[in-house]
Amino acid sequence: MTSFHQALDHFERLEQRLGLARWKVGGVYVWKLARLSLFRDYLKSLHLQTDAQPKSRRLRRTKLQMIRDFPKPFLSANPFFHRSKGIERFVIPHSRQTQINGRFIDPLTQPAWAYQSPDTSLLLHRAGSPNDPDRNNNELSLEVVQRLAWIRRQSSPIRLTRQDNSLICEISRQLGFERLSTGLTLASQIKKHARAFVGQKSVFDKLIRQKKPTHFYFVVGYGLEALIDAAQENGVHTVEFQHGTLGRGHLAYDYKEWDRVPYFPGVMLGFGHAWFEGTHFPRHTDRVMIGNPFLERRIQSARERTVRQPKTLLVISQGSISEAISNEIMAFANARPNWQIWYRPHPGENPEDIRARFGSLGTVRVDAGSPFCEQAAAAEVAIGVYSTAVIEALLAGCRIALLDLGRSTNAFQHLAEQGKARMVTSGNELADAIEEIPHGDARDYYAEPVEDVASLIEATYAEPAQNRNSA
Repeated sequence: MTSFHQALDHFERLEQRLGLARWKVGGVYVWKLARLSLFRDYLKSLHLQTDAQPKSRRLRRTKLQMIRDFPKPFLSANPFFHRSKGIERFVIPHSRQTQINGRFIDPLTQPAWAYQSPDTSLLLHRAGSPNDPDRNNNELSLEVVQRLAWIRRQSSPIRLTRQDNSLICEISRQLGFERLSTGLTLASQIKKHARAFVGQKSVFDKLIRQKKPTHFYFVVGYGLEALIDAAQENGVHTVEFQHGTLGRGHLAYDYKEWDRVPYFPGVMLGFGHAWFEGTHFPRHTDRVMIGNPFLERRIQSARERTVRQPKTLLVISQGSISEAISNEIMAFANARPNWQIWYRPHPGENPEDIRARFGSLGTVRVDAGSPFCEQAAAAEVAIGVYSTAVIEALLAGCRIALLDLGRSTNAFQHLAEQGKARMVTSGNELADAIEEIPHGDARDYYAEPVEDVASLIEATYAEPAQNRNSA
């Protein structure tokens, strides 16, 4: 069977041989927009991964639903109607938020606005589940920008040239498929990316010109490329908060042999230097380490009030390889019936699907509801693949096993090389080695916490930004 790294090597050789980093359609660098999802489809075609977020499929709305629901946010959450003057920064938080003091907040991006005057920050919230109530009725919505962009792009025809079609045919031939998981052909998907980019950039450009911010903060920059480009062309500093594992093969951040990466932020706010290990991160982006103050406070609190329980294994799942992980944990459970297993689903997974895999096996408890910090503070050993939660568990005092199934990146292999974790390739190997798993520490992954990020960044990057990422 083809391994993850063999698939990655083939994919990167293809993009280098065809010069896809420089490929433009309708004036848009489309490969930057397409490569992450296309690589995931390639891995699925090789049976190395399944859907990364199975649960999210139930949350997608049809175009008819979105059009029907649009009038309310257009009137109540439209950032163009926001009357405050003196806006200094735009902030796009993560959609996955935590209730803090009665309000749902993204703790990752909170340091960009919480210590500033409320009138100087404009927060554009991503849409959550369409089945959830509007949690903060007065919040402005990024979805309004995206819906306006959808309307705008209807008048933006994108045509593929003969050379474009030739490239698309060669990409499809080399990857072994033409139709993607979206249901579209590669040609249709490329045109869709270009049209969406043009529409979003046009609308966001108008919002920037109206509000005149100097800084634009966001989390999960992939998918926001048009907004980043509009900001950079208007001299606005673009700043991304790290939200998860970077790692070799995470193609939103790993750009082997790319001279320049278009539509990429000027500044990356990282948890700590160790996260960038092995990643071909864009050289033209500044890295500023700010730690993760909210996480550190929660873990410290959990450790102070939680008693560690011997012979407990915390399993940190990943949606794209969840079934493969479950199979190995089943083998471990059969080999070590005296160990209790707490299986932690990824937020995008359906816990009921995982419970069905383990059936009536009494030593496995699937738990998506308990605070993760408390689980990590109580477990003796944690096992995972490439989730940030692996390092969070290490910070909480767990001994760490890394599961290498050949289906994904070994993002934390250097932990094993440093003697801070143990690499295993199966549940049976874990069962044999679990008493020998070392104690490690996570300090290389978390810099000294910075609480007021906006003051730090805006003092350092005070002059208007140049368009640093033009290819």
